[in-house]
Amino acid sequence: MILLIKLIELSRLLQSDLIVAKDGSSNFTTVNEAIAAAPENNAKRFVIYVKKGYTKKLYVSRRRKKT
Repeated sequence: MILLIKLIELSRLLQSDLIVAKDGSSNFTTVNEAIAAAPENNAKRFVIYVKKGYTKKLYVSRRRKKT
């Protein structure tokens, strides 16, 4: 069962464009940093994977507001 869970997590990691990890094992430690790094006006789906251990609640809208 543990192996299946690890395979599912690996699959999600491989399908993501950016990864957020609170422990610093990825390029981003906050979701806000990852969203800021996402391309503007991207025609395809853009996936940000948040690893286990991120404990804050997330509220993300579909589109970023232009500032």
